[in-house]
Amino acid sequence: MQNNTKTGRKPNIRISQSDHARLSVLASTVAARNPEAADELLAELERARIVADRWVSAGTGLPMVEISGLTIVPSARILYAATHGRSAWSMELP
Repeated sequence: MQNNTKTGRKPNIRISQSDHARLSVLASTVAARNPEAADELLAELERARIVADRWVSAGTGLPMVEISGLTIVPSARILYAATHGRSAWSMELP
């Protein structure tokens, strides 16, 4: 994973319990075919913060609807979200 160019640190990772379990199984499955990728995935999973399997609010100002597309502009630290029938939204990232 590429380091954050401004601070030299890797970004924080939050992952649900079920996604952590699925990705751990994936890493074990591909370990024989691609050990480097499996090691990298396991290392990232090790530093991830595991959260409960539930919806979490990403911030304020976004509608409570399905998001059909996300785009992040890393240099500007802005997340753009496209919804179905509710327009497009933007949110500044920390």
